[in-house]
Amino acid sequence: MPAALDELVTRAQEGDVRAFEALVEAQLPRIRRYARAFAGAEHEADDLAQEALVRVYRSLRSFRWQSAFTTWLFAVVRSAFLDAGKGRAGTRRALEEPLQDHHGEQAGGSRPDEALDAEEARRRVWSALRQVPDEFRSAVVLFDLEGLSYDEVAAIEAVAVGT
Repeated sequence: MPAALDELVTRAQEGDVRAFEALVEAQLPRIRRYARAFAGAEHEADDLAQEALVRVYRSLRSFRWQSAFTTWLFAVVRSAFLDAGKGRAGTRRALEEPLQDHHGEQAGGSRPDEALDAEEARRRVWSALRQVPDEFRSAVVLFDLEGLSYDEVAAIEAVAVGT
């Protein structure tokens, strides 16, 4: 871990809110995208990401430097998402509702037909992810969408790499 990141983690563990903000700032878009895999709508994903970051903040003192900070971060976030899913009323209904057409991401391509194709592909991907059970959806999002390695996903999921 780079020295600057080490220092930010240490300062955040000591209660420095600005250091914590700097730690999660770079990861926030990835955490929000990850939250979309567990939420039925974008506003729910934002709420879920915020709840997860509160848990990260409260748990930061438990980070023991045994893994990369981002691995630990996603493990805490994953746990928060799964816990929220278990306790949320209407989870079944949320899984059946399609995601909103737009998720704060710009459609690719400069031509309107390319943008439309990109948006349709994004809708199909998120719709397909809705069909995957939460415990498996997490691994798919982390590996295929976030680009984490098998080792990182296994550490976050707390399973063997072969699993």
